[in-house]
Amino acid sequence: MHTSKLIIISSIVLIFVSCTPQKNYSKVLNIKDPSNRKIFHRVKKGDSLWSISRHYNVSIKKIMNVNKISSPKNLKVSEKLIIPIGIDKNSNFLWPAQGEIVGFYSQKIDKVSNKGIDIRLGENTDILASNTGKVIFSDNLGGWNKTIILQHPNDLYTVYANLGKIVVSPNQNIRKGQIIANCGSPETKIVHFEIRKDYIAKNPLNYLN
Repeated sequence: MHTSKLIIISSIVLIFVSCTPQKNYSKVLNIKDPSNRKIFHRVKKGDSLWSISRHYNVSIKKIMNVNKISSPKNLKVSEKLIIPIGIDKNSNFLWPAQGEIVGFYSQKIDKVSNKGIDIRLGENTDILASNTGKVIFSDNLGGWNKTIILQHPNDLYTVYANLGKIVVSPNQNIRKGQIIANCGSPETKIVHFEIRKDYIAKNPLNYLN
């Protein structure tokens, strides 16, 4: 096997080394509203502005300003906060599908940080290519089941995991918005999505628009 191919395969495996297993998803606490594309967080016992700020990678000041919070001590359990997620001005990625976010970037489950976001979809929902690119992996991958990895310009990669049915092949060129998979039955309808820069996981919410 050629050295370059070995490097690609090794990199693909490393992408998923510390991902959270799908079977351990926690109760839905946060929902993305597709109509205005804002992110909401329902305050639960033990939350603080500091922990919420770290969770979403958004400054405490921004959260306080948007929600008109005068003091960090004024949080109330069950209060719904608007989280001002910024968009990378150099990015133009589509949502792979619309649905509830049941796992957020950096959210820890069993002491493991989520490297992307997890989206609960309706049965047999189509999965779209987030951007124009090339298929570099399309197969089963460990605990993530059927997985697709697309390579994009500027050393960017998108990962689509826990798929029901794959409809693309390795080395295939893909256009933005093209159907690449289907989420399948209720048992596989929570899809994991990542955006990586030089193989380093980034918060997808900063790229999606």
